[in-house]
Amino acid sequence: MLAASQGHQEAAEWLISNHADIDAIAANGYTALDDAAEAGYSHLAELLIRHEASIDKSKAYQQVRLRNVLMAKRREASEKDLPRLSGIENSIDIMESLTDFRKGALQGDVQAVKAALDQGVDIEEFSQDGRTPLILAVSKGHHKGIQVLLVSGANIDATSAKSWTTLMNAVRNKDVQTVDLLISNGADVTHLSPDGWTALAEATYQGQKDIMGLLLKCGADTESRSSHDWTPLMHASYKGDEAAIELLLDAGADTEVTSGPDKTAFLLAAAGGYTKIARMLLDAGRGQKVEVDAFEGPENRAHAQGWTPLMLASQGGHEETAHLLLDPRVNVEVKSPHGKTALEIAQENGRLGMMEVLEGAYEKP
Repeated sequence: MLAASQGHQEAAEWLISNHADIDAIAANGYTALDDAAEAGYSHLAELLIRHEASIDKSKAYQQVRLRNVLMAKRREASEKDLPRLSGIENSIDIMESLTDFRKGALQGDVQAVKAALDQGVDIEEFSQDGRTPLILAVSKGHHKGIQVLLVSGANIDATSAKSWTTLMNAVRNKDVQTVDLLISNGADVTHLSPDGWTALAEATYQGQKDIMGLLLKCGADTESRSSHDWTPLMHASYKGDEAAIELLLDAGADTEVTSGPDKTAFLLAAAGGYTKIARMLLDAGRGQKVEVDAFEGPENRAHAQGWTPLMLASQGGHEETAHLLLDPRVNVEVKSPHGKTALEIAQENGRLGMMEVLEGAYEKP
Protein backbone atom coordinates (compact mmCIF):
# COMPACT_ATOMS: atom_id res chain seq x y z
CA MET A 1 0.00 0.00 0.00
CA LEU A 2 2.87 2.37 0.77
CA ALA A 3 4.35 1.64 -2.66
CA ALA A 4 0.99 2.37 -4.30
CA SER A 5 0.40 5.58 -2.36
CA GLN A 6 3.88 6.91 -3.22
CA GLY A 7 3.97 5.79 -6.84
CA HIS A 8 6.82 3.28 -6.53
CA GLN A 9 6.10 0.94 -9.43
CA GLU A 10 9.22 -1.20 -9.07
CA ALA A 11 8.52 -1.78 -5.40
CA ALA A 12 4.91 -2.64 -6.20
CA GLU A 13 5.99 -5.09 -8.92
CA TRP A 14 8.45 -6.76 -6.52
CA LEU A 15 5.77 -7.11 -3.84
CA ILE A 16 3.28 -8.58 -6.31
CA SER A 17 5.87 -11.04 -7.61
CA ASN A 18 6.45 -12.15 -4.01
CA HIS A 19 2.75 -12.88 -3.53
CA ALA A 20 1.80 -9.85 -1.47
CA ASP A 21 -1.96 -9.66 -0.88
CA ILE A 22 -3.02 -7.30 -3.63
CA ASP A 23 -6.45 -6.76 -2.08
CA ALA A 24 -5.36 -6.23 1.53
CA ILE A 25 -7.39 -3.57 3.31
CA ALA A 26 -5.65 -1.06 5.58
CA ALA A 27 -7.01 0.26 8.87
CA ASN A 28 -8.52 3.23 7.02
CA GLY A 29 -10.43 0.88 4.72
CA TYR A 30 -8.26 1.60 1.68
CA THR A 31 -6.80 -0.96 -0.70
CA ALA A 32 -3.64 -0.44 -2.77
CA LEU A 33 -5.92 0.39 -5.69
CA ASP A 34 -7.60 3.09 -3.60
CA ASP A 35 -4.22 4.61 -2.74
CA ALA A 36 -3.04 4.60 -6.36
CA ALA A 37 -6.29 6.19 -7.52
CA GLU A 38 -6.30 8.91 -4.88
CA ALA A 39 -2.68 9.80 -5.62
CA GLY A 40 -3.35 9.84 -9.36
CA TYR A 41 -0.86 7.09 -10.22
CA SER A 42 -2.59 5.61 -13.25
CA HIS A 43 0.48 3.49 -14.08
CA LEU A 44 0.10 1.77 -10.71
CA ALA A 45 -3.65 1.48 -11.19
CA GLU A 46 -2.97 -0.27 -14.48
CA LEU A 47 -0.44 -2.58 -12.83
CA LEU A 48 -2.83 -3.52 -10.03
CA ILE A 49 -5.77 -4.12 -12.36
CA ARG A 50 -3.57 -6.22 -14.65
CA HIS A 51 -2.79 -8.41 -11.64
CA GLU A 52 -6.51 -8.72 -10.87
CA ALA A 53 -6.87 -6.25 -8.04
CA SER A 54 -10.51 -6.32 -7.01
CA ILE A 55 -12.47 -3.14 -7.65
CA ASP A 56 -15.36 -4.51 -5.60
CA LYS A 57 -13.13 -4.26 -2.51
CA SER A 58 -12.38 -0.63 -3.30
CA LYS A 59 -14.52 2.10 -1.77
CA ALA A 60 -17.28 3.16 -4.16
CA TYR A 61 -16.13 6.76 -4.40
CA GLN A 62 -12.59 5.58 -5.07
CA GLN A 63 -13.85 3.67 -8.10
CA VAL A 64 -15.22 6.93 -9.46
CA ARG A 65 -11.95 8.69 -8.59
CA LEU A 66 -9.98 5.99 -10.40
CA ARG A 67 -11.99 6.51 -13.55
CA ASN A 68 -11.61 10.29 -13.26
CA VAL A 69 -7.84 9.95 -12.86
CA LEU A 70 -7.67 7.90 -16.03
CA MET A 71 -9.87 10.35 -17.92
CA ALA A 72 -7.60 13.22 -16.87
CA LYS A 73 -4.57 11.20 -17.90
CA ARG A 74 -6.20 10.59 -21.28
CA ARG A 75 -6.47 14.34 -21.86
CA GLU A 76 -2.77 14.75 -21.07
CA ALA A 77 -1.61 11.69 -22.95
CA SER A 78 0.26 11.65 -26.18
CA GLU A 79 -1.23 9.73 -29.09
CA LYS A 80 1.05 6.74 -28.50
CA ASP A 81 -0.26 6.40 -24.90
CA LEU A 82 -3.94 6.32 -25.89
CA PRO A 83 -4.15 2.56 -26.66
CA ARG A 84 -2.61 1.77 -23.27
CA LEU A 85 -5.08 4.03 -21.45
CA SER A 86 -7.97 2.55 -23.42
CA GLY A 87 -6.81 -0.84 -22.17
CA ILE A 88 -6.89 0.40 -18.59
CA GLU A 89 -10.42 1.76 -19.02
CA ASN A 90 -11.51 -1.50 -20.60
CA SER A 91 -10.09 -3.39 -17.62
CA ILE A 92 -12.10 -1.19 -15.28
CA ASP A 93 -15.25 -1.76 -17.34
CA ILE A 94 -14.73 -5.51 -17.16
CA MET A 95 -13.97 -5.50 -13.43
CA GLU A 96 -17.03 -3.36 -12.68
CA SER A 97 -19.31 -5.55 -14.79
CA LEU A 98 -17.97 -8.67 -13.07
CA THR A 99 -18.66 -7.06 -9.75
CA ASP A 100 -22.22 -6.28 -10.83
CA PHE A 101 -22.53 -9.80 -12.24
CA ARG A 102 -21.52 -11.50 -9.01
CA LYS A 103 -23.61 -9.16 -6.90
CA GLY A 104 -26.59 -9.70 -9.19
CA ALA A 105 -26.23 -13.47 -8.92
CA LEU A 106 -25.88 -13.31 -5.13
CA GLN A 107 -28.77 -10.88 -4.65
CA GLY A 108 -31.14 -12.42 -7.18
CA ASP A 109 -31.04 -9.33 -9.42
CA VAL A 110 -31.97 -10.92 -12.74
CA GLN A 111 -31.67 -7.66 -14.68
CA ALA A 112 -28.12 -7.10 -13.43
CA VAL A 113 -27.22 -10.66 -14.38
CA LYS A 114 -28.69 -10.25 -17.87
CA ALA A 115 -26.98 -6.88 -18.34
CA ALA A 116 -23.60 -8.32 -17.37
CA LEU A 117 -24.07 -11.28 -19.70
CA ASP A 118 -24.99 -8.90 -22.52
CA GLN A 119 -21.66 -7.14 -21.93
CA GLY A 120 -19.86 -10.43 -22.52
CA VAL A 121 -18.59 -11.26 -19.05
CA ASP A 122 -17.25 -14.74 -18.40
CA ILE A 123 -20.23 -16.73 -17.14
CA GLU A 124 -17.86 -19.01 -15.21
CA GLU A 125 -15.95 -16.19 -13.51
CA PHE A 126 -14.86 -17.30 -10.05
CA SER A 127 -15.22 -15.11 -6.98
CA GLN A 128 -12.29 -15.02 -4.58
CA ASP A 129 -13.69 -17.94 -2.62
CA GLY A 130 -13.90 -20.06 -5.77
CA ARG A 131 -17.64 -19.76 -6.45
CA THR A 132 -19.12 -19.15 -9.89
CA PRO A 133 -22.12 -16.84 -10.32
CA LEU A 134 -24.33 -19.94 -10.57
CA ILE A 135 -23.04 -21.24 -7.24
CA LEU A 136 -23.65 -17.78 -5.74
CA ALA A 137 -27.23 -17.81 -7.02
CA VAL A 138 -27.74 -21.35 -5.73
CA SER A 139 -26.39 -20.40 -2.31
CA LYS A 140 -29.29 -17.97 -1.90
CA GLY A 141 -31.93 -20.01 -3.73
CA HIS A 142 -32.57 -17.40 -6.42
CA HIS A 143 -34.46 -19.61 -8.86
CA LYS A 144 -35.03 -17.03 -11.60
CA GLY A 145 -31.35 -16.12 -11.58
CA ILE A 146 -30.42 -19.80 -11.68
CA GLN A 147 -32.66 -20.32 -14.70
CA VAL A 148 -31.15 -17.34 -16.54
CA LEU A 149 -27.63 -18.58 -15.90
CA LEU A 150 -28.43 -22.14 -16.96
CA VAL A 151 -30.16 -21.00 -20.16
CA SER A 152 -27.11 -18.83 -20.87
CA GLY A 153 -24.81 -21.84 -20.66
CA ALA A 154 -23.53 -21.85 -17.08
CA ASN A 155 -21.90 -25.13 -16.09
CA ILE A 156 -24.42 -26.80 -13.80
CA ASP A 157 -21.70 -29.01 -12.31
CA ALA A 158 -19.20 -26.22 -11.67
CA THR A 159 -17.37 -26.67 -8.40
CA SER A 160 -16.25 -24.29 -5.69
CA ALA A 161 -12.74 -24.18 -4.22
CA LYS A 162 -13.58 -27.26 -2.10
CA SER A 163 -14.83 -29.10 -5.19
CA TRP A 164 -18.46 -28.92 -4.09
CA THR A 165 -20.90 -28.73 -6.98
CA THR A 166 -23.91 -26.43 -7.24
CA LEU A 167 -26.08 -29.39 -6.23
CA MET A 168 -24.00 -30.13 -3.14
CA ASN A 169 -24.23 -26.48 -2.11
CA ALA A 170 -28.02 -26.57 -2.49
CA VAL A 171 -28.18 -29.73 -0.37
CA ARG A 172 -26.02 -28.14 2.32
CA ASN A 173 -28.51 -25.24 2.41
CA LYS A 174 -31.40 -27.73 2.83
CA ASP A 175 -33.04 -26.11 -0.20
CA VAL A 176 -35.39 -28.75 -1.60
CA GLN A 177 -36.73 -26.56 -4.41
CA THR A 178 -33.28 -25.63 -5.69
CA VAL A 179 -32.15 -29.26 -5.48
CA ASP A 180 -35.18 -30.28 -7.53
CA LEU A 181 -34.50 -27.50 -10.05
CA LEU A 182 -30.86 -28.52 -10.49
CA ILE A 183 -31.66 -32.23 -10.79
CA SER A 184 -34.35 -31.51 -13.38
CA ASN A 185 -31.71 -29.63 -15.37
CA GLY A 186 -29.31 -32.57 -15.32
CA ALA A 187 -27.07 -31.93 -12.31
CA ASP A 188 -24.69 -34.78 -11.50
CA VAL A 189 -26.04 -36.57 -8.41
CA THR A 190 -22.97 -38.81 -8.07
CA HIS A 191 -20.16 -36.22 -7.90
CA LEU A 192 -17.55 -37.18 -5.31
CA SER A 193 -15.49 -34.35 -3.79
CA PRO A 194 -11.82 -34.89 -2.87
CA ASP A 195 -12.83 -35.26 0.78
CA GLY A 196 -15.11 -38.15 -0.18
CA TRP A 197 -18.42 -36.33 0.11
CA THR A 198 -21.48 -36.56 -2.13
CA ALA A 199 -24.82 -34.81 -2.26
CA LEU A 200 -26.44 -37.94 -0.79
CA ALA A 201 -23.90 -38.11 2.04
CA GLU A 202 -24.63 -34.46 2.89
CA ALA A 203 -28.40 -34.96 2.74
CA THR A 204 -28.14 -38.06 4.95
CA TYR A 205 -25.85 -36.34 7.43
CA GLN A 206 -28.31 -33.45 7.71
CA GLY A 207 -31.34 -35.74 7.89
CA GLN A 208 -32.98 -34.21 4.83
CA LYS A 209 -35.44 -36.95 3.82
CA ASP A 210 -37.11 -35.05 0.95
CA ILE A 211 -33.74 -34.31 -0.62
CA MET A 212 -32.56 -37.87 -0.07
CA GLY A 213 -35.65 -39.08 -1.90
CA LEU A 214 -34.96 -36.83 -4.88
CA LEU A 215 -31.33 -37.92 -5.08
CA LEU A 216 -32.05 -41.63 -4.71
CA LYS A 217 -34.77 -41.46 -7.34
CA CYS A 218 -32.18 -40.09 -9.77
CA GLY A 219 -29.56 -42.75 -9.10
CA ALA A 220 -27.43 -41.37 -6.27
CA ASP A 221 -24.84 -43.93 -5.16
CA THR A 222 -25.81 -45.51 -1.83
CA GLU A 223 -22.34 -47.03 -1.45
CA SER A 224 -20.23 -43.87 -1.85
CA ARG A 225 -17.62 -43.42 0.89
CA SER A 226 -16.92 -40.32 2.96
CA SER A 227 -13.48 -39.37 4.27
CA HIS A 228 -14.14 -41.66 7.26
CA ASP A 229 -14.86 -44.48 4.80
CA TRP A 230 -18.50 -44.45 5.88
CA THR A 231 -21.43 -45.01 3.54
CA PRO A 232 -24.64 -42.96 3.88
CA LEU A 233 -26.22 -45.95 5.65
CA MET A 234 -23.47 -45.81 8.29
CA HIS A 235 -24.02 -42.08 8.81
CA ALA A 236 -27.77 -42.61 9.23
CA SER A 237 -27.18 -45.51 11.61
CA TYR A 238 -24.72 -43.52 13.72
CA LYS A 239 -27.24 -40.67 14.01
CA GLY A 240 -30.16 -42.99 14.78
CA ASP A 241 -32.18 -41.70 11.83
CA GLU A 242 -34.83 -44.35 11.19
CA ALA A 243 -36.48 -42.57 8.26
CA ALA A 244 -33.14 -42.17 6.48
CA ILE A 245 -32.34 -45.84 7.11
CA GLU A 246 -35.66 -46.85 5.56
CA LEU A 247 -35.04 -44.72 2.47
CA LEU A 248 -31.56 -46.14 1.98
CA LEU A 249 -32.64 -49.74 2.52
CA ASP A 250 -35.50 -49.30 0.04
CA ALA A 251 -32.90 -48.05 -2.45
CA GLY A 252 -30.88 -51.24 -1.95
CA ALA A 253 -28.11 -50.03 0.36
CA ASP A 254 -25.77 -52.84 1.39
CA THR A 255 -26.19 -53.58 5.10
CA GLU A 256 -23.00 -55.60 5.39
CA VAL A 257 -20.48 -53.29 3.78
CA THR A 258 -17.65 -52.38 6.15
CA SER A 259 -15.61 -49.23 6.67
CA GLY A 260 -11.83 -49.13 6.92
CA PRO A 261 -11.86 -49.94 10.67
CA ASP A 262 -14.28 -52.79 9.80
CA LYS A 263 -17.34 -51.09 11.23
CA THR A 264 -20.80 -51.80 9.82
CA ALA A 265 -24.06 -49.89 10.06
CA PHE A 266 -25.26 -52.61 12.43
CA LEU A 267 -22.32 -52.15 14.78
CA LEU A 268 -22.96 -48.41 14.87
CA ALA A 269 -26.64 -48.96 15.65
CA ALA A 270 -25.76 -51.36 18.48
CA ALA A 271 -23.23 -48.92 19.93
CA GLY A 272 -25.82 -46.13 19.89
CA GLY A 273 -28.58 -48.26 21.36
CA TYR A 274 -30.80 -47.78 18.32
CA THR A 275 -32.74 -51.02 18.65
CA LYS A 276 -35.31 -50.38 15.93
CA ILE A 277 -32.56 -49.56 13.44
CA ALA A 278 -30.60 -52.65 14.44
CA ARG A 279 -33.72 -54.74 13.82
CA MET A 280 -34.31 -53.04 10.45
CA LEU A 281 -30.74 -53.78 9.41
CA LEU A 282 -30.94 -57.40 10.53
CA ASP A 283 -34.19 -57.95 8.65
CA ALA A 284 -32.84 -56.23 5.54
CA GLY A 285 -29.64 -58.25 5.71
CA ARG A 286 -31.52 -61.50 5.80
CA GLY A 287 -33.66 -60.29 2.93
CA GLN A 288 -30.45 -59.67 0.99
CA LYS A 289 -29.51 -63.30 1.79
CA VAL A 290 -26.58 -62.35 3.98
CA GLU A 291 -25.08 -65.32 5.79
CA VAL A 292 -26.13 -65.27 9.46
CA ASP A 293 -24.46 -68.26 11.06
CA ALA A 294 -23.61 -68.54 14.74
CA PHE A 295 -20.14 -67.02 14.40
CA GLU A 296 -20.46 -65.40 10.97
CA GLY A 297 -23.50 -63.14 11.02
CA PRO A 298 -23.85 -59.47 11.93
CA GLU A 299 -24.93 -60.21 15.50
CA ASN A 300 -21.48 -61.64 16.27
CA ARG A 301 -19.20 -59.87 13.84
CA ALA A 302 -16.57 -57.78 15.58
CA HIS A 303 -14.92 -54.73 14.07
CA ALA A 304 -11.16 -54.37 13.74
CA GLN A 305 -10.72 -53.55 17.43
CA GLY A 306 -12.38 -56.84 18.36
CA TRP A 307 -15.63 -55.47 19.83
CA THR A 308 -18.88 -57.25 18.95
CA PRO A 309 -22.30 -55.53 18.78
CA LEU A 310 -23.25 -57.08 22.14
CA MET A 311 -20.10 -55.70 23.77
CA LEU A 312 -20.86 -52.23 22.43
CA ALA A 313 -24.47 -52.39 23.61
CA SER A 314 -23.26 -53.65 26.99
CA GLN A 315 -20.77 -50.83 27.38
CA GLY A 316 -23.47 -48.25 26.63
CA GLY A 317 -26.06 -49.89 28.85
CA HIS A 318 -28.48 -50.39 25.96
CA GLU A 319 -30.63 -53.16 27.42
CA GLU A 320 -33.31 -53.24 24.72
CA THR A 321 -30.65 -53.64 22.05
CA ALA A 322 -29.04 -56.42 24.07
CA HIS A 323 -32.38 -58.26 24.20
CA LEU A 324 -32.50 -58.10 20.40
CA LEU A 325 -29.00 -59.50 20.16
CA LEU A 326 -29.46 -62.31 22.66
CA ASP A 327 -30.73 -65.15 20.52
CA PRO A 328 -29.22 -68.56 19.68
CA ARG A 329 -26.95 -66.99 17.08
CA VAL A 330 -25.02 -64.93 19.60
CA ASN A 331 -21.89 -66.16 21.32
CA VAL A 332 -21.97 -64.54 24.78
CA GLU A 333 -18.60 -66.06 25.69
CA VAL A 334 -16.54 -64.21 23.08
CA LYS A 335 -13.99 -61.83 24.62
CA SER A 336 -12.72 -58.38 23.70
CA PRO A 337 -9.02 -57.70 23.05
CA HIS A 338 -8.85 -56.86 26.77
CA GLY A 339 -10.12 -60.32 27.64
CA LYS A 340 -13.60 -59.19 28.71
CA THR A 341 -16.96 -60.74 27.83
CA ALA A 342 -20.05 -58.58 27.35
CA LEU A 343 -21.12 -59.40 30.92
CA GLU A 344 -17.74 -58.42 32.33
CA ILE A 345 -17.87 -55.17 30.35
CA ALA A 346 -21.27 -54.42 31.92
CA GLN A 347 -19.86 -55.16 35.39
CA GLU A 348 -16.84 -52.96 34.73
CA ASN A 349 -19.08 -50.04 33.71
CA GLY A 350 -21.60 -50.48 36.51
CA ARG A 351 -24.47 -51.35 34.15
CA LEU A 352 -26.70 -53.18 36.66
CA GLY A 353 -29.69 -53.56 34.36
CA MET A 354 -27.47 -54.87 31.59
CA MET A 355 -25.87 -57.33 34.00
CA GLU A 356 -29.30 -58.81 34.76
CA VAL A 357 -30.07 -59.12 31.05
CA LEU A 358 -26.78 -60.86 30.31
CA GLU A 359 -26.83 -63.10 33.39
CA GLY A 360 -30.20 -64.36 32.20
CA ALA A 361 -28.58 -65.34 28.91
CA TYR A 362 -25.97 -67.41 30.74
CA GLU A 363 -28.72 -69.25 32.65
CA LYS A 364 -30.45 -70.41 29.46
CA PRO A 365 -29.87 -74.08 28.61
